[in-house]
Amino acid sequence: MPVVTIDDAQAYAQIQDGVDDALVQSVIDAAETWVEATIGRKLLRQEIVEYLDGGEEYLLPSWASIASISEVYDTVAAEAVDADDYDFDPDEPSVYKVSSGQGPYGAWAAGRRRWKVTHTAGLAALAADVPGSIALAVKMLVKRWYDRRGDETRQTAVGMTLVWGALADGDIAVLLRPYTTLRL
Repeated sequence: MPVVTIDDAQAYAQIQDGVDDALVQSVIDAAETWVEATIGRKLLRQEIVEYLDGGEEYLLPSWASIASISEVYDTVAAEAVDADDYDFDPDEPSVYKVSSGQGPYGAWAAGRRRWKVTHTAGLAALAADVPGSIALAVKMLVKRWYDRRGDETRQTAVGMTLVWGALADGDIAVLLRPYTTLRL
């Protein structure tokens, strides 16, 4: 379920009723995907399965706002890690050991894509609970695309490619800044 509905986007962007709903929905979806990539967080909670590299103190999932971890699985040893042996930071994308006999935390065993982490991440469980400034940023992106659709898009072999960075002027960046995760 999208954070911004077609009706909300059309009202905000002053898009007339004759515009194809599928086109508007595709722009909403693209804007929400761009916002997620920009802030490093999924907007709505969802289960994510990732294969992460070991050898450091932290496993670093791609998305912040971790709500829960259902499993950490060592693909080399072919066994799940006991849930009492790890914890996570809900605001930063990191999973760390809490007992290993190697100091206060300890390092995860080395290996490329060794650790399968199944977790739930996202800012909100329901679209209505996503912060208003994020929904506003999505609507602003949709409006800017609609207003500038002739000069901010280019035709490609597979359809329209939007230059989102060009549409996200400083005011949108300011709306998203409090939710942006610093990526290393």
